[in-house]
Amino acid sequence: MERPPLRDLIFSPEKFFSDLTGAPDRSLSLPTFIVSIASLLGLISMLTFSSHIANGISESLDNNTHLSSSDRQDLDNALRLMRPLGIMIFTFSSVFAVVLWPLATAILVCLCVLANGKGDFRQMLRLTGFAHLPLAIGGLSVLIVVLLFPPDIDFYPFSSASNIGMFLEQLPALEAELRSSVPAILSRVLIGYFYVWMYLLWVLAARRVEKFSYLKSGILVALTALPIHGIPWLLRRLF
Repeated sequence: MERPPLRDLIFSPEKFFSDLTGAPDRSLSLPTFIVSIASLLGLISMLTFSSHIANGISESLDNNTHLSSSDRQDLDNALRLMRPLGIMIFTFSSVFAVVLWPLATAILVCLCVLANGKGDFRQMLRLTGFAHLPLAIGGLSVLIVVLLFPPDIDFYPFSSASNIGMFLEQLPALEAELRSSVPAILSRVLIGYFYVWMYLLWVLAARRVEKFSYLKSGILVALTALPIHGIPWLLRRLF
């Protein structure tokens, strides 16, 4: 039996997973490619969004006639340093997202074993890799939103700051304005939707591999997702 077409994963996911587990090919190349594409699209979206903000701040600094030459030089050096640092952070986040796939799958498999499942890690990894397809679609959707609707941010306060302290005081207001901007809100809604879709596919994957009920599979996937998303959320709240 050949590998089923990817469109079945979108329109008939249970049939897709059923046909996939019946196929002799257990290669991880295509699932790895899907996860990598999802991560890459997320990286491009983040870099595009942050580049728009960095360019706006940099342009405001160039138009600022109130800063002393030393303050202007210090801020310019800081912005130059932050650009490659931001790229490194976003790149690390994207690479970590790929690493997170086998890590989350390992957690799910361990929970399945505790629930009297057989614990077929390779098969589960293969199916959860394909289940990342919604994140690839979501990454493309967010990138389109960012490209077509760049945030309309008022950078004037940065142009009127008369010292470094006043310049830096504008950053919290900028962050708040960014979070409430239309593209940011729309992006969060899209990301939330596609993550829910992905984890629903994980439920079907666990059900197919372990022959569990929908409820049992859903509980195990929820227990898997809780630390994956809950710990970063808690760390952001604390720090």
